[in-house]
Amino acid sequence: MTQPHLTPLGYDLDFVMPRGERCYVSCVYPGCSMLVDDVVMPAILIPLDIVDFDVILGTYWLHYNRANIDYYGMSVTFHRPGLPEVTFVGESSGVRHGIISTMRAKKLLTKGCQGYLAHVVLNDNTPSVENV
Repeated sequence: MTQPHLTPLGYDLDFVMPRGERCYVSCVYPGCSMLVDDVVMPAILIPLDIVDFDVILGTYWLHYNRANIDYYGMSVTFHRPGLPEVTFVGESSGVRHGIISTMRAKKLLTKGCQGYLAHVVLNDNTPSVENV
């Protein structure tokens, strides 16, 4: 398989990341492949200067590959005709349910809500929440 080459889009793609940073992209990597359980799925990759993710799969790509997303089970199953059904299972981040995202917290704080930063360590001597 040949290595994909950075190819100009012919226009500038301008968008804002979830944390508010503005991004400009003018090139893509066409002819790339995503490999899930030995099944190759074609993709066009857009290089982004981010460190939080390896890859972000857009809704059009997920639709094309007939993806079913199980948010609770943290898995994505692909049902492409003519290809075997494959499932990608994500890793648990260790974040407990009920914690809001930093994006949501930032939005609430900019609207004037108060925020508190807490560090909780669980052990036998931990006081109850009511006493904190």
